[in-house]
Amino acid sequence: MALIKCPECGKKVSNQAQNCPNCGHPISTIGPTYQAKQTAPQITQNTAKPNRGCLVPMLIVIFLFGIGLAFGISQIIQHPEDYQKKEQNITMIFDSSKFSRISTETLIEELGEAKRIEDWTNSTSKGEFAMQIYSYDFDDYIAEFILYENTVVKVRLFANSKWQIEGSSFDNIFAMFGVTPDENARKTFDNGYTYKFSSVSNKVARIEFYNYDKKDKSFDTVYITYNLNYFD
Repeated sequence: MALIKCPECGKKVSNQAQNCPNCGHPISTIGPTYQAKQTAPQITQNTAKPNRGCLVPMLIVIFLFGIGLAFGISQIIQHPEDYQKKEQNITMIFDSSKFSRISTETLIEELGEAKRIEDWTNSTSKGEFAMQIYSYDFDDYIAEFILYENTVVKVRLFANSKWQIEGSSFDNIFAMFGVTPDENARKTFDNGYTYKFSSVSNKVARIEFYNYDKKDKSFDTVYITYNLNYFD
């Protein structure tokens, strides 16, 4: 005879008893088979723990990866080589990299004399900066080149009629303005109508798209800043 625990109340009872004297639970089926069953769940539970332990870090990695994509420029940063191929098929409206921090003389050599030249003082938290705006009229848009100390530091583009993103990816908008974002590029503003990206490339410090229409993927204004020192 051996003493075992009643599966119902936990009191010790003889393994030969038909019923537990404490609660009346049948005991006749309890014996070596029952005792083996008591230890079996512990073995199963121990082997299952590593699986749950592996699952938690995996979910954390997936979550962090999703956050990274939300704050980055999705497809370009993940697959820059694919973007380069895609970029060749997109119509370039304006080659922004070509005008990054060039001199007034180089601007005139490239585009000729400006149609309009205006003096403009830009006030920021860092002080006031006396600038000039050189305006050019093209067939489809107006370009305003902002110069400080004989250097192009920003350009503003205004479409005569709305531009439309070619292809299915929003990222194609960068190729339309000669920009290939690098790994540091990040989205800094998005309200559904205005999109701003900073640290875009070694040529472009910030690019902004205004009046975006999600239905037809169109927009009409672009600001491209080459040097943020005079605007933030």
